[in-house]
Amino acid sequence: MAFKAIRAPELLEKLKEQGIEISRSKLYKMVKQDQIPYTKVGTNLFFVEDQIEEWVRNGGTARQVVKV
Repeated sequence: MAFKAIRAPELLEKLKEQGIEISRSKLYKMVKQDQIPYTKVGTNLFFVEDQIEEWVRNGGTARQVVKV
């Protein structure tokens, strides 16, 4: 199973293209509160595009957090 993981700057740009504009600090606050799906490997934070697309389709309510 292959998936594409992106970093915060790429995610913010993709969301902006979809008309969802949030600040970098708001994104990290959402991560801290588990309000957006993300994957954390050590200290590195990633967002899986398929999970983010589902999150957007669900109105920003899907939660799926993976910490490795």
